[in-house]
Amino acid sequence: MPVLPLLHFGAYAASAGLDESAEAALYKGIEALGAAGLEVPFTGKLHPRDEGWLTAQIRPDWTIVLTILPGEMDRLAKDKHFGLASADEGGRARALDFAESARLAVERLNKSLGRAAVIAVQVHSAPRLGGSGAKSSLEKLAASLSDLRARDWSGARLLLEHCDAAVPDHAPDKGFLRIEDEVMAAKLSAGKTPLSMSINWGRSAVETRSAAGPVSHIERAVQADLLGALFFRGRSVPCRVRRVAGLARSVLDVIAGVPADAPGRARGPRGGGPAADRGPQTADQARRPERGGTSRRDLRGRRGSRPIAVAGLGPSGPRRGRRRM
Repeated sequence: MPVLPLLHFGAYAASAGLDESAEAALYKGIEALGAAGLEVPFTGKLHPRDEGWLTAQIRPDWTIVLTILPGEMDRLAKDKHFGLASADEGGRARALDFAESARLAVERLNKSLGRAAVIAVQVHSAPRLGGSGAKSSLEKLAASLSDLRARDWSGARLLLEHCDAAVPDHAPDKGFLRIEDEVMAAKLSAGKTPLSMSINWGRSAVETRSAAGPVSHIERAVQADLLGALFFRGRSVPCRVRRVAGLARSVLDVIAGVPADAPGRARGPRGGGPAADRGPQTADQARRPERGGTSRRDLRGRRGSRPIAVAGLGPSGPRRGRRRM
């Protein structure tokens, strides 16, 4: 009996360092849990050993969320100006080139599987701020998003994942743009490919140093009609995985306004949630604040659809030194 039909598993943190047989066993376990699919990292390739082998592990009913964050972080370690939001045109061009290599990987993976398995690609508002010497802007991010939205992503939507922003009171982990700037950039962008926001629960908590931080970021995305995915951090111990699934289910039920076990809605829509696919807004429209607070009814979403949910798995054992990129 599937127990986690809402979730895509970001299993690459757990699979790091595993040999082929152990990694195959991991995917077999994820299949047994009844998950919707996988979050697959893109570093310039889809798998550190063999893309063909990974393709063979993907079950026929799984869908894929591709994240380019690991590859972005690898490049940022050597190139502080690299990023879709970079004020440095060379750094922004290099980030667009890397995103194009991810787009080609989507084509390659879909062709190998014989179906449109990739439903979303996560991009980010690099470069790192907070003392790195790099600069970024929402206008540059909006231009990059428009460029990417003009391309053919083989049916996948784009997700702008909010990572922790650079803030004055503590050193950031990622240090990308504030969610307010990301929302504005998404609204200012235009293109045929749907775009929405992905909220990473753990990253938002790191940024705000508060459990209320993720909720406020979800509210901001919902108010802008941009919430497309939620990421929850979990561990590989089964009870903890189920705890993450329970949290995901509760949040998604509130947003969608539909019980998780309602007939026909157990797996949720494969295309994600609301998207900014209605063309660009003026800067004044994008900056216009929402009036009043966000009620429980508001959080149920403007279109009654359920966002993609991703649960990140980490290895069992001590947490120190183990983190998702």
